[in-house]
Amino acid sequence: MKMRKVICVLAAGVLALSMTACSGDDANATTAATETTAASETTAASETTAAPETTAAPETTAAPAGAYKAGTYTASSKGMESDVAVTVTIDDSGAITDVVIDASGETPTIGGAAAEKLVPVILEAQSAEIDGIASATVTSDAIKAALTDCLTQAQ
Repeated sequence: MKMRKVICVLAAGVLALSMTACSGDDANATTAATETTAASETTAASETTAAPETTAAPETTAAPAGAYKAGTYTASSKGMESDVAVTVTIDDSGAITDVVIDASGETPTIGGAAAEKLVPVILEAQSAEIDGIASATVTSDAIKAALTDCLTQAQ
C-alpha cells in the first residue's frame, strides 16, 4: 500500500514537470501542485482550467452608439486562410442593425464558427470594441479590423 502511494506521488511530480515543459513560456507556465497530508496520507493533484473563450479586444477608436451615418458599409481583412468580409448596416438613428460576416474561406469549425458567434456580440456592443474568440484569434482579429474599417467609413 505504501509503495502505491509513492508511485502516485512520483506520477504527480512527472505530470507537473511535463506540463511545465510543454507550456514553453516560463512566465505563464501551468504547473500541477501536489499536496501530501501527513494525517490522511493522501495525495491530490490540482486541476488546470481551460483557456477562456474570448481574448481581450485591442483598443479601437469607435464612435459612440448613434454617431454613425445611415447606410451599408463593407470592408475586408486577411484572416487565417482567406479574406474575411464584414458588411454592416446602420439605421437612421446611427445604430448597427445588421452584421453579415463572410468567413467562408476560413476553417468552418474554427473561423466560421467564430464568425457566427461574433455577430450577436457586435450587435450588442454597437462597436468594434469586442472580445474575439480564443480558438480563432486570427479570424477574430480580421473581423474586428474589417468592422473597424466599416465603422470608420460610417463616421
